Parts: sequence; C-alpha cells; structure tokens
Amino acid sequence: MIYYDRLIPGIQWFMNSIGHKDVFAFDQWADVSQAESQQVKILLIRSTTQVDQQLLDQCPNLEFVGSATSGIDHIAVDLLAERGISWCEAKGSNAKGVADYVVFALAVINYQASLLVNVEQSKNVILGYGHVGQEVGKNLTHLGMQWHWVDPHKTADQRTLLQGGEELEHWLETTHLLTVHLPLIASGEYPTAPWLNEQRLSRLPNDAWIILAGRGGNADEAALLKHSTRLNYIIDVWPHEPCPSPQLIQASAFATPHIAGHSRLSKIRGSWQILQELVHFLAIDKEDYISFGDFKMAVLHELQIEATHVELASKTHVESIQDHLRLQIGFAQMDTYLRAAAESQSNEAYNNTHIMRQAFQKARAEYGQHLEIVWGE
Repeated sequence: MIYYDRLIPGIQWFMNSIGHKDVFAFDQWADVSQAESQQVKILLIRSTTQVDQQLLDQCPNLEFVGSATSGIDHIAVDLLAERGISWCEAKGSNAKGVADYVVFALAVINYQASLLVNVEQSKNVILGYGHVGQEVGKNLTHLGMQWHWVDPHKTADQRTLLQGGEELEHWLETTHLLTVHLPLIASGEYPTAPWLNEQRLSRLPNDAWIILAGRGGNADEAALLKHSTRLNYIIDVWPHEPCPSPQLIQASAFATPHIAGHSRLSKIRGSWQILQELVHFLAIDKEDYISFGDFKMAVLHELQIEATHVELASKTHVESIQDHLRLQIGFAQMDTYLRAAAESQSNEAYNNTHIMRQAFQKARAEYGQHLEIVWGE
C-alpha cells in the first residue's frame, strides 16, 4: 500500500492514471493507525515527517520512502540502508522558488535601507553553491549585481574567496550582503550546524544584511540576537523550528515561516521527481505513465491554479520591482502574522512555545505559494 502526505500535489491523480488503486493520504503521520502503518510499503512524505527508528518500527513492511522536498535531515538514511529500504529526495526542486524569494528579500532591503545599502554596488556573497545557490547567482546576474560564492563542500579548485580555517575567512569583514543556502551538516571537516556563530558574525561589518534561507540550524540563535542591533536579518529558516524565538522575530527586518521554496511550481516539481523514482522502483513500463507537461497541467487544474510566473525584464533595478513583487507575492502577510504572534508572546509572563509553534505552523500551512520569476530581455 502507498501512503502519502496529503499536501504533496498530484499523487492520487498520478497513481490512478497508471492503475494503482491502493493509495491513501494522511494529514499527519501521527494520525495513521498501527494497523495501517503495518501495511505501508511505500511512503511519500514532506520534511514535516520524521523517518526515524520509531516510524520504521511501526512500518515493518516498508520498502520505499520518497521525500518531496530537498534535504534529508528528516530522514535517517543509515537506518534505511540497514533495512534495505530504498529512498529518494526531490533534490533541487525548490531551488528556483528560494532564489526568487531572495529577489523579493533584496527589494525589502532596498526599501528599508534606502540609501544606506546599495545592493548592486556592495560586496554580495552567496554562502552555499548547490542547486539553490546557483539559481540565486542567476537571479543576481539578472539584477545587474556583482556577486561571489563560497562553499566549503566544493572541491578545492571550485572554491572561491578562500576556504578553510577561521584565519581564511577575512572575506566576511567586507561583505555587505550574505545570503545563506547551506545544507545542515552536524559533523565532518566543514560542519554547518551552526555555521553562522559568534565568531563569524562578529567579523561582518556594521549594517550588513543576512538572508537566511537554508536550514534553521545554520545559525546560532544567541549570536544572532547579540548582533541584532548592528546587523540586519531577513529570516525564513529558524533555529528551533517550528518554535521560533519571539525575540528573534522582532529583531529581524523581515520574517517568514520557512516558505522560501514554496513556489507553485516547486511543489509540482517535487512530486514529479519522487514519482519518477517510484516508477523506476516499481519497474513500471515507461509507456504506462504520463509526461511532466500533462502532470503539471493536471495538478494546476486540480489545485485551481491559473498563474505560475511573473515576467521581469533582465537588468531591472531592484527599486523598480519592489512594488510589482509586493503585489505578486504574499511574503508581507506572513511577516505581519509572525510579528503579531511574537508581540503577543512577549507580553506573556512565561515562554509558551506552544503559541509560537501554532502560529508558525498555521502561517506556513496557509501560505498561498508564490509565483516564479521569468526573466525577459
């Protein structure tokens, strides 16, 4: 039997199209009964479901896990390997959505900082140059911005701006914009949990801007708060998600509930990628399933989505697109909602993490997904 997270679009339609009928949706994994979990052979999830020892013990017949999101810190891949369970992720499916979030963030910076920060003439650094970082670079180029990238996990001949120990990170001292898109790696030669710590934040110059759109664990919360009076933050991923600090929300220039990658097309891409892997796993004849174009159109119809893109001219100045993007993308409403929740929490006599958890999850669930940018000439 196939069980899937109900918020992954197109699964039921696709499986029906290729003749698989034993397909069931769940809202949260905790809602799946013990009897049902023992029948699960294929599990399709988002990052909100933890595939750990407890879940694997509940699913003795599990054969395949597909995560319709990029990143695997919610999957115990070593345990899957021990049990001979196949798995896949939708790597890079949300890259374009996150990169376009960065464009909106730059519009926010331009609007709030005015003449204090000229994002097109300052030193701009992309930290993490995987799928997302490369898409961010393309967008910055379209905006006419000069930029550098840094990624400690690239091979030596691919790195730029010097990598290695703390003594080689002098580039931080002249960086005015740092947009962070690192994976979450807890150990090894170049751990990223957290990468933005007290020592590195202290190197950044006053009034520098940081866009956090990788993993919440990339940054140390206490260090962010300590430097919040001299640095500026646009935060989409939070330490201690899904219970972000009310103080950090209030200290940020702009706050969103981990929705940077939630474009309308990224979810469809994520679904398609894991379905492709599932088709291969099930050894289904290629002639028996549909094309991506047909799948996309079916999902857009199912979700009653008409628009997926917004067109912008290449080399457009950030200032000239901020009003246009504000109309097209609902990030501002998320910021207002989270800020109100943080304000109400700060008035409480004690720290009730349940309030922030509810507010964060509600805002994320109700986010309508943003359009992706198509650059013209």
